Amino acid sequence: MRGPALVLLPDGDARVDPGRPVLGVAPALRLVDAARRAGFVAVYVAPGARTSPPGSTLGSAGDRVDAAALIVLESAAIEPSALRRLAQAEGEGSIFDERGRPVAWWSARLARVPAALPVAEALSSPEAPAASEVARLVDPGDRSRMEALIVRAVAEPGAAATSSPWRRWIELPLLRWLSARGRPPGQLEVGALLLAALSGVPALLASWLGLVLAALMLLLGVQLAALLPELRRLLAVGGGARAGWLTPAILPFGHASLAAALTYRLVESAGRTGVADLVLLVLGGAAVLLSLAQARAVLRGQAAAPFELPSVEGFAAQLEVSLPAWLRTPVRAEVLVFVLAWIGAPGLLWGVLVAVGLARLWRWFIGHPDARAG
Repeated sequence: MRGPALVLLPDGDARVDPGRPVLGVAPALRLVDAARRAGFVAVYVAPGARTSPPGSTLGSAGDRVDAAALIVLESAAIEPSALRRLAQAEGEGSIFDERGRPVAWWSARLARVPAALPVAEALSSPEAPAASEVARLVDPGDRSRMEALIVRAVAEPGAAATSSPWRRWIELPLLRWLSARGRPPGQLEVGALLLAALSGVPALLASWLGLVLAALMLLLGVQLAALLPELRRLLAVGGGARAGWLTPAILPFGHASLAAALTYRLVESAGRTGVADLVLLVLGGAAVLLSLAQARAVLRGQAAAPFELPSVEGFAAQLEVSLPAWLRTPVRAEVLVFVLAWIGAPGLLWGVLVAVGLARLWRWFIGHPDARAG
């Protein structure tokens, strides 16, 4: 055998069914997928385990392995980076979670499959996973710890951890709810696109309710678009990573739709001179065209989209100031639009959308990647 093996054992102490999905996928399926990507070449499943990953071999106590192996409970989660390190570890020993409970046991040379999880001194190899890199789902109180580990593990390489009220109270519960529904990401993507692109329709109604509904549709569509890449990575083990080409166009389509509707609504209303109406029409039309140009560029797969929004985080870093926690969200402009719609200020709402649309000229104007979003 050219690589280590993974041995899945049932967790007799678990008071939560380890076969049930956590963020859309059963823990054992996610663990096996990560182990295979880390270089584990064989997977053995002991009798009594609730999950049988595709391509695994049903094993039993005493079966010969004669290779490096990780014996792990099926209720466990281990970060992929820790698995990659562990595949090169020497010696043998136990791996414990943050609550001091045994989660797995590593051996650089395992002769036979054991009948139960061995428990010994903690693995002393430099490649051993830290307690924060493993989790074990024994009771319902462990679920939040495991979910946090999984979300951290699927984050894009180089992405900074975001801790904000919006992330904790809105994004993570919504991500958890979407994962539990099991809806294919491609369907959610089309739904988000329709929500954002049709947000201008209720805005044409000369009423407070229509304005609020339009802003809410834009906020929901853009928020779903922001979560879709993360949701696809969470569900990738179950085949949920196929869609994605529409996602970058959802935000510019939404901005263009609502800006166009509000421009028409403002120009149509009486009480201004013809010159003022012309100014409104030119500014609103420019914002709409720039957003549509960005949508066209990303749909055509251009590597350098010319009218990408500048990064607020990058601007804050340039000023050497810390962005307030409540502003650390990808839907800052959409939340402001919703607040302005709620207080009944269509003119200010229009001004925000026009400002965002005209900000798309910045990257084109300076002509270098420093203005890229994110």
